[in-house]
Amino acid sequence: MIAWYTIANSLLHAVLFPQLMRTSMSRKVLLAVGIPLNVAVCWTLASSLIHLIAGIGMLRQRNWARLLYLGVIPVALALTVGLYGMHPYSVVVVLFSGLFCIILTRPASVAFFRNSASGQERVGK
Repeated sequence: MIAWYTIANSLLHAVLFPQLMRTSMSRKVLLAVGIPLNVAVCWTLASSLIHLIAGIGMLRQRNWARLLYLGVIPVALALTVGLYGMHPYSVVVVLFSGLFCIILTRPASVAFFRNSASGQERVGK
């Protein structure tokens, strides 16, 4: 579920955010906080790509993808809040991200990702 959410969310952000940032209201908000449009769009596209890679990797039961997701979440949240400020949507994202990090670090999740096909080959050798 986390992998599918991550994939869907990253694709939605990659497609919708650049369009949203082209509106006059969004430009006013970016000007108010002092962020150039190209920086906001590049950050969103880069973050979306990383989340997409992590989501696909988690679907394939790759531990590196779980670790990528866990490593990128605090950085992405800090940069996003730093760039755009704290909003009610940010609180929801922080809560979901915290929940996902808790789930992905539970022993059952760790064992699931470590028991991938490549992990079983290492154990068998």
